[in-house]
Amino acid sequence: MTGWRSGNAAVCKTAMRGFDSRSGLKMFKNLTNFDHQRNKKEAVGFYISYLVFIVLLGATIQAVLIQLSLFSLEAWVKIGSILSTSICIFLSYKILKARNLTKNVNYLSLSLLSGLLALSSWTIFGLMIPAYLTTVKKNKSNS
Repeated sequence: MTGWRSGNAAVCKTAMRGFDSRSGLKMFKNLTNFDHQRNKKEAVGFYISYLVFIVLLGATIQAVLIQLSLFSLEAWVKIGSILSTSICIFLSYKILKARNLTKNVNYLSLSLLSGLLALSSWTIFGLMIPAYLTTVKKNKSNS
């Protein structure tokens, strides 16, 4: 019976490690640290977090407009487009600045493309570029 108990304890310990909620949250660390180089999993966490943030911010603005009786679909489309485009370009710029890559034309072009994608597709594709930029290595020269 002692062998069964030690085996049972080992299974329980493994099961608890597998269900440890903190282990999956590593991808959501350092979300506002734009200098942090992320791996693919952390970049997905960055993307999900900022997508949820933009959606919640948009819902809050929409609720305020409804309460002020200023809500119309045309106004909301314009506000949403401006909001998502601004946030995507801002995130891209902050990431490039933190990594000393603002003089790289390729990365600057990507950040502008991020804004265009956000403008045309409401953030879903626009946030992919800032998420990718978080995986790029920092430029050590001219620090």
